[in-house]
Amino acid sequence: MNISYFRQGYVPQACAAITPSDTGLALNFRGFMVATAGNVGIEFTNGVIGVMPACQPGVQYGAAILRLRDTGTTATGIVGLR
Repeated sequence: MNISYFRQGYVPQACAAITPSDTGLALNFRGFMVATAGNVGIEFTNGVIGVMPACQPGVQYGAAILRLRDTGTTATGIVGLR
């Protein structure tokens, strides 16, 4: 087993419920999880905007996230991971 996976940089240290918004405050999360399957619109910290399709409940999706966007999001119960 690769112990480096469990270093602080890879393991979430906090979480918070997120309401997707195209123009809301920057969130700066390391990842997210969903309660109900669906697509998740994301603005990454490098400014790229995209949609992660078919996200499934119980899966941690890692990314450098600036904000979760309302546009393109069909999943619900989204929790941001820091």
